[in-house]
Amino acid sequence: MRKDDVVAAVSGLDQYASIRGLTSEALELLVDTLTKKPCHLDQTTTGCVIRLLVPRRKVSNEIVLLVVGCLGLGANRPQPVLQVGAFKPPSCPICGC
Repeated sequence: MRKDDVVAAVSGLDQYASIRGLTSEALELLVDTLTKKPCHLDQTTTGCVIRLLVPRRKVSNEIVLLVVGCLGLGANRPQPVLQVGAFKPPSCPICGC
């Protein structure tokens, strides 16, 4: 997949996620992709995807375990920036709070 394709996909995801939120399946797929080593996304794209992790409904236990399981230092762990971003609550699309 080319970088332009990834940028277009993230842009489309941005429009959808900010309005409707992500389904549990989409959220789990993205979290799984971000927390596995090696993550083939560059740091900018990874940051954009993290900001888009807005759930439509209550987050499942499996997704929580994926996020908690990626924490810590080690060869098979994501970068610390990704770990911190996974725990930040998304900002409100209306007021930015």
